[in-house]
Amino acid sequence: MIGALEKLLYVLTAKGSLTWANWKNVCEIVSQSSNFNGLSPSTALSVLDELAHVEVAKQNGNLKIFSSPACLVMLPQPGVRTAVLTGGRAPETLSVLEKNAKEVSCRIKVSEHSKGRPETPKVVYIEADEIADIRELSNRTDVNFNADPISWIISYCSGCIRDLEHSVKWIKGPEPSTEAMEFDFNKGYRGRVGLTNYEARLIQYFPRVSQPYWVLRHNNRYAQMDRSWGLYLGAHINDIDGIIWDRFHSQIGIPLSWGVPRPLGKALCMCSGKAPVILDSEYINAPKTYATKYSIYSKIPRNISELILYKLGQTGITIQIPKTA
Repeated sequence: MIGALEKLLYVLTAKGSLTWANWKNVCEIVSQSSNFNGLSPSTALSVLDELAHVEVAKQNGNLKIFSSPACLVMLPQPGVRTAVLTGGRAPETLSVLEKNAKEVSCRIKVSEHSKGRPETPKVVYIEADEIADIRELSNRTDVNFNADPISWIISYCSGCIRDLEHSVKWIKGPEPSTEAMEFDFNKGYRGRVGLTNYEARLIQYFPRVSQPYWVLRHNNRYAQMDRSWGLYLGAHINDIDGIIWDRFHSQIGIPLSWGVPRPLGKALCMCSGKAPVILDSEYINAPKTYATKYSIYSKIPRNISELILYKLGQTGITIQIPKTA
């Protein structure tokens, strides 16, 4: 059976790109045809983006979703050389890869949707004893090849909380009387403004005549910014560590209510080729202070873990997380 996001990826690949309005329509049609109730367009986009299947951009102020070129991307793992299929795909893509793989000493492994993970397209791995064999498979199938793990490249090139802290343009001014809600870092949800006593406060405003926006307020100053980066800058200023880190099992846990900035979410997924497993804090004995659920990303090399934590202004709470498949 073809999954909902697999079908969605087929459609986007065939079209090349979709506007946000068309994307929502396609999600509804795919949801109905797959008996997959409640396929959220935003969630589907987030999953496909983190797994490097799509690119998102704004054109004339409107969101547009593009199918990325099909590519075999090396994973930063020791031992057997392993790449994962990213980008767009057609219904025949897998069979073409399987046919040619036998001729160049490559092995294809397909991972279906697993318990605890969000719905995703099939995860297609290509294994070989030598990188040259995967490169040859790429040449035979006209699928691009990237020998450099993009997880490391994205992590290295991504923005950094410390740089943001020194470059943000603060504006002095009182809080507006606009309807608003304040994010509680400890509880992981929004509540009424003024109920927390953080030094840096993350607030979402809801103007009557324009779109909602996020503001970080600090010492009678404020700056409008992206919700994800504002959250981690606020956590850094407030000296709050919310990310959990299992060095032994090479896993990182992000509070589900916090999320992670787009490029770094992709960097984490491109270490294993899989979306994160969602686990309850009680199951993993994680601090309840910051989250009731965590997104657990697996097979994260130590150097990438340390770099991502540094970029997010976090040190990581060291605990042992049950190993995920």
